[in-house]
Amino acid sequence: MKQKNSISIPAVGAGSLLAIFAVLCLTVFALMSLTTVQAEKRLADVSNHAVEAYYAADLQAEALFARLRAGEQPETISIQENQYTYQCAISDNQYLDVTLEKTDAGWRILRWQATARESTGKTDALPVWQGAAEKEDTP
Repeated sequence: MKQKNSISIPAVGAGSLLAIFAVLCLTVFALMSLTTVQAEKRLADVSNHAVEAYYAADLQAEALFARLRAGEQPETISIQENQYTYQCAISDNQYLDVTLEKTDAGWRILRWQATARESTGKTDALPVWQGAAEKEDTP
């Protein structure tokens, strides 16, 4: 009698499939977490830069205010009656707008506000559908 040499294929059980699925899921979640962390770091860097720019403009505005209190009149400041107005750049599209009033009792701050620059009229707006035009009833 001849003996049959049969090669048995190892059975991949449910436990092995579950382990493979778990490893794939954990890998996907790790990549998603890494992407989220990188995006949040970029956002934090941009926010940090904006805060630094604002406080640099605020420091410049305070220095000009100190010069006014000392009796100087810097040429960057416009004067109308008792109101002194000047601007300090925060970024390319934002500035710190300052308006002060000199009174008998001292100085009063009327405006100390970050303001956006006026647009140049150039927009990158997308065309938006305004709705269907009314159809004329034709007999």
